[in-house]
Amino acid sequence: MEYEFSFNDLKDKVDLIDYVKFVGYRENDDKSTKRQLVFDGAGEKIMIMRHTSTNDLIYKNLNNSADKGNIINFVANRVNGTLNSGMKTKEDYKKTAEILKSFLKIPKEAKLPLNEIKETKNYYFNYKLFKPQTLKDTTFLESRGITKETLLSPHFKGKIINCQDYDFKGKINFSGIKTGFPMTDASNEIVGLDMRDANSKKLALGSKKSEAFFVSNSVGKPKNFVLAESPLDLLSYHQIKGSTENRYFSSNGNITDFQLELIKNSLEKGKYEKIVLATDNDFGGYGMDLKIVAKFNPEIKSVNVYKERVEIEMLKEPDSIIKLFNLPSVKDVINTCLKNSQLENVIILDKAPDQYKDWNAVINPTEKKKSCLNL
Repeated sequence: MEYEFSFNDLKDKVDLIDYVKFVGYRENDDKSTKRQLVFDGAGEKIMIMRHTSTNDLIYKNLNNSADKGNIINFVANRVNGTLNSGMKTKEDYKKTAEILKSFLKIPKEAKLPLNEIKETKNYYFNYKLFKPQTLKDTTFLESRGITKETLLSPHFKGKIINCQDYDFKGKINFSGIKTGFPMTDASNEIVGLDMRDANSKKLALGSKKSEAFFVSNSVGKPKNFVLAESPLDLLSYHQIKGSTENRYFSSNGNITDFQLELIKNSLEKGKYEKIVLATDNDFGGYGMDLKIVAKFNPEIKSVNVYKERVEIEMLKEPDSIIKLFNLPSVKDVINTCLKNSQLENVIILDKAPDQYKDWNAVINPTEKKKSCLNL
């Protein structure tokens, strides 16, 4: 079968936000607004917004004013492994087309008329590039209050690794041994890696964060799907109140639509009896809870989470947006939704005590207590 399409077709088919997440950029909640999203990755900070006249998604590199444009520009400027916002050759654009076709899973034989262009290397996740090794250096984890007993427990034994970073230029980054949390998709394939040490945390280049979780081992026949934003919070939660009835999942940051569907299907198909939300005591955590609850509530059209507020758009009143500016009010809405959906005993909020931001803060010896629910 032959395909005829242009760069305009590729631009229309590839969502810029999905693509930057696919190649390892992570949204910066503190800098993002409703109209402008900021992403950090590959040593860059980029802002994505809508073009005022065409409504297309466009970006600009906040560290390099010459690096800007649409999805075609974004890929073309990185086609040879380093950022280059200068002139491109037809060969560069041919590679750009191949990268985007691969992203869309379009066959290679698909035709692209290169005469349309005037005269970008895709980073597919390769687990072996990051030199995964059996976990031996536990210095970072122990500095966060995680005990060796927890690391060797049936839930987590063999699930955490030591690794090395692989930088944007395709070379090993000798910045020290990292602690790695492999991320698996619905087929149990490793498609990403959350890497951390005392000074940094990042997703490995090419990680498919949007469709994967860090997942613990399954012990016996678990009944509870326990969700947290960070693998460290999962380890901490298990260390404090672990159970053989739990299986632990980390979304590795903000939850995506794909992850939400996986959670919903896990419950509806009877794989787990309960969803336990061990998320953070902040707007991000409660916003994530509300997004999950909204998947079971047909009256809610969308939930948008910001640093200091949560906005809810109702399906029956598309022009009416409910804005919540304090955490107790968000919690009240969550409880009301659970009651209306008769899910009070199925989806459980299990937060760290109010004076702690998250579960790791409870056991982290360097963490200072902070009041969260009174924000």
